[in-house]
Amino acid sequence: MMQTEEILRSVEGAFASELDLYRQLETLSVRQLDVLNQEHPDIDLVVEIMRSKNELVLRLSELERTNSPLKKQYEKIRETISEAQKQTLLDLRAQLNELLAKLLDMEKSGEERMKACGKEIENRLKQIQTTRKARHAYNAYARQATPPRFFDKRK
Repeated sequence: MMQTEEILRSVEGAFASELDLYRQLETLSVRQLDVLNQEHPDIDLVVEIMRSKNELVLRLSELERTNSPLKKQYEKIRETISEAQKQTLLDLRAQLNELLAKLLDMEKSGEERMKACGKEIENRLKQIQTTRKARHAYNAYARQATPPRFFDKRK
């Protein structure tokens, strides 16, 4: 079994790694919101940002899975360590929780903005379809070959 100091350093490193990935996720979320709040958002860029965010989430899941045994060991020794040692980890957890709350708010805003963008795109597509139908109807009428009403019999 690992020594107490070694466990504490490992858990602190695990929290710091998670915090780093969550900060990267925050940076991508801010960028995504900036793009979505433009007058005409670049949907391809939003999709690329979302892919990057998904990769980070997968990395976070893997990190959580690998750090789970360390955190269990920490829980076993938590009562035996000093308050100063606990405080370092509590500060890291507080930063993680604050960042998670911020990320949740940004995700809600992003979701609302994506829905609004979807409605805008839907409206534009309807306008395009209506315009096409009108052009098609007009062009079909204009192209109809109607026989002349009067014939020149002098020919």
